[in-house]
Amino acid sequence: MLLLFCVAKTGAQNIQIRNTPEGYYEGAVIRGNSVALLTAEFFKEKDTLFVESNIKEWTYYPPLRSKVEVEGIVLTFQTYYGETRVVFDTIYTEMVGTVRTASPAYQVHLKKVRRPPAPSLQIQDLTVDVGDIKLKAKLVLPDGYDRPVPRVIFVRGRGCGGRNFQLEKAKVLASYGMAALTFDKRGAEGTGFDCDQTTIDMHTNDLVKVIEKVADHEAVDADKIGLIGGSYGGWVAPRAAARCDQEVAFIVSIVGPATSVQQQQLDNAVYYTKDRLGGDTAIIRQIQEYTLLEYEEGNDEQTFQKMQILLEEADKNGWKSILAKSDIPESAADLKNLWVRRNRYDPAADLKAFQGPFLSSLGEKDRVVPWKENAEKFEALFSAVGKSNYRVVVIPGAPHWMEHSDMVRDFGRVRALRSTNFYFKFDRVVPGAMDEIVVFLRDYDFLP
Repeated sequence: MLLLFCVAKTGAQNIQIRNTPEGYYEGAVIRGNSVALLTAEFFKEKDTLFVESNIKEWTYYPPLRSKVEVEGIVLTFQTYYGETRVVFDTIYTEMVGTVRTASPAYQVHLKKVRRPPAPSLQIQDLTVDVGDIKLKAKLVLPDGYDRPVPRVIFVRGRGCGGRNFQLEKAKVLASYGMAALTFDKRGAEGTGFDCDQTTIDMHTNDLVKVIEKVADHEAVDADKIGLIGGSYGGWVAPRAAARCDQEVAFIVSIVGPATSVQQQQLDNAVYYTKDRLGGDTAIIRQIQEYTLLEYEEGNDEQTFQKMQILLEEADKNGWKSILAKSDIPESAADLKNLWVRRNRYDPAADLKAFQGPFLSSLGEKDRVVPWKENAEKFEALFSAVGKSNYRVVVIPGAPHWMEHSDMVRDFGRVRALRSTNFYFKFDRVVPGAMDEIVVFLRDYDFLP
C-alpha cells in the first residue's frame, strides 16, 4: 500500500506528515459543463477505510456509507451515482476519477478541506401509546435551545413507512431552530399491525395521539405545533387537525390533494392515460369505470364480476399497472378490503374549517395529484370561507415524488449569446421542495 502515515521525532516535538485519505472532502460529479456538488468523509474503523458521501442537492437523502477498496493510490467506493473510482493525490490531498457505472462515465473531483461546522442537533427516541399499539418516534431538536420551540410533525403518504424515512427533512428544519418529529406509521415494521388493514380513521386517530403526546414535551411550544403532510398525508393532516383538542397552528401539504379520494383517482386516470397511453379516451373511460366500481355498494358479487371484465381489458390495453395490489380484490368478499373503501374521505369541510396558515406545494408534472384541479379546488374552498392566510405554490417540472431525474436540457440557439446552449441536468430533489416550506414558516413567524 502506498498510502502512508509518517511520524518523526525531533527531541520532544512530534512532526506528523499526513498523506492518508482520512478527512472531509468537497467537490463535484461532472458531466460536460454540468456539476452536482458532492461531499465525502473518509474514516477508519478497525483498520478498514470507509466513506460517507452526500449529494448536497438531495435534501431528503442521508449520507451513503460505503467500504473503500484500496489499491495503491486508487480508491473504489459507492456513491448514490454508482461505483466510483478515483486516484488519490497524496501530496495535495485531492481525488480525481469517474463514476464508472454511469453512461457516459461521470467525472469526479474532490478536495480535502476544513470540515464546516454542522448544526448541533439532539435526537430523542419517543414511544407514543395510541391505544391498541405503540408507535416509535424520533424528535429532532435544535441543540442549546433556551425556551420552548415550534414543532412540526411529518405525516407520511400512502403505505406504511417507518420513522427514519423523513428523518433528513426533520434535521433540516431542526437546523433552522424548529423541533421536528417523525413517527412509525401504523402498519410499519415493528408496529405489529397489518398495513393492508389500516384505514384513514386509524391513521387520523394515531396522528391525534401523536400531536397530544408531543404537545406535553418540555421543549415544545404548544401554541406553535404544525403538520407537514405528504401526498396521502395531505388528507390525514387536516382531518386530524379538525379532530384534535390540541390546536394545530399551521399545515403544509406537499403534493397533497384538495379533492376527495374518489376524485383524485378519477383525475389520476386521465393524466396517467395521457402520459403513458397517448390519451386514449376509451381507456380513460375503462379506468374511471373501474374506479367507480371500487366504491359501488349493493351486490358485491355483481360488482366483482364487472371488475374482472375490466381487468381483462386492463391486461390487453396496458393500464393495469396504474392499480396497486390493494386496488384489486381477490373475491367479492374482499371488496371491503380495497384501499379506497378503507380510506374514503373528502377533505373539503376540514380544509374550510382550518384557520391557521396553510401552504400547498404542487408539482407541475404531477399526474397523481394534478396541480390544476387541486390548485383550483384549494382556491375555491378557501375563498368560500374568506381565508387569506394560505398560499398555493406550483413547482415547475416537479413530478409527484418531488425529484427531477437526469436529462439533457437543450435551449437551442440563444440569440443574445449567438450560440447554441445545453447542459446535463443531474437527478436532484426539486429546489423549491424544502425552500418553500422554510420561506412559509418564516413568513408566519414559526422560524426565526
